[in-house]
Amino acid sequence: MRIPPDIWYALSPRWRWLCWGLSSGLMLLCVIGGQLGMQQQQLATHQAQHARDAAINGRLWTAVRKLSPVEEAPSSVASRPFSPLEFDTGELRMVRWQPVSAGGELVVEAVWGQIPGL
Repeated sequence: MRIPPDIWYALSPRWRWLCWGLSSGLMLLCVIGGQLGMQQQQLATHQAQHARDAAINGRLWTAVRKLSPVEEAPSSVASRPFSPLEFDTGELRMVRWQPVSAGGELVVEAVWGQIPGL
């Protein structure tokens, strides 16, 4: 169906501006709607990829944790409180013990074979 241009020219300038504005606005809404649809599709794709990557990352960290050695329980020697009197045995002899707030100074005389055990 063909619209003759006489109808367009017969309209007042106010009606022409109104028709032109409405048709331009409708075209703008169509373009914006198409762009928003594409952005929503890209966002859904990126979110799905992120979820897959997070699942893979979680599985990899689980595998790494299984490969790492199990931490040994702390030895019972570390759980006992320090006593300088333990250094006064047959082959070890405590010469001097000077305690301070953050440790102290211990001087012992020992047989060479006892040094690695200290």
